[in-house]
Amino acid sequence: MIYGIKRVGAREEIASAPRLRVGDYRWLGGYTPEVRAAVVFVAGEGFAIRMDCAEAEPLALCREPDGPVCRDSCMECFINFAPERDGRYINLEANALAALHCKIGEGRKGRQALRELGVPMPSVCAHVGEAGWRLDFFVPLACVQALYGKAAFSPGDVIRANFYKCGDGTPQPHYGMWRGIESPVPDFHRPEFFGELIIRE
Repeated sequence: MIYGIKRVGAREEIASAPRLRVGDYRWLGGYTPEVRAAVVFVAGEGFAIRMDCAEAEPLALCREPDGPVCRDSCMECFINFAPERDGRYINLEANALAALHCKIGEGRKGRQALRELGVPMPSVCAHVGEAGWRLDFFVPLACVQALYGKAAFSPGDVIRANFYKCGDGTPQPHYGMWRGIESPVPDFHRPEFFGELIIRE
């Protein structure tokens, strides 16, 4: 699966960016809330990521940074900004309270919290309505530069990522993804199944 990242001049332009569908619920089944995601590259600033979920009254209990937000109703983006030279990816996970869980590593084990690395932090804002909720993540170029040694992105550059919806501790546990993962049990930390995001002209 390939998604084209639109180059824009302001974060607000993400509203017109193409959406990808987080609709593969291959574990458990039953509860499959509709989720869409979009990514844009804001020239000179960083990457904006928007995720929308048609889910009323999302469970949101976690408030602490890097806490277990995956037990709440949670949307996530796992992303590697320099896959050609670095196997590490950032996991951006948040609930409807905008509690952010954010670490970096090559897999599930040995991950490091960005807050402990002293790098410029990604941000997240949550918007909750009657029929659904939305997350707006932003990863500044200064963060990408500090972690990957890369701050310049040109048309054709490839980023690898996957997008998820989960709720381990919700009344209806569920695990959705953009690009399917071949595993008998839920496991989002599988970068070999990430899809390609390509910077557009």
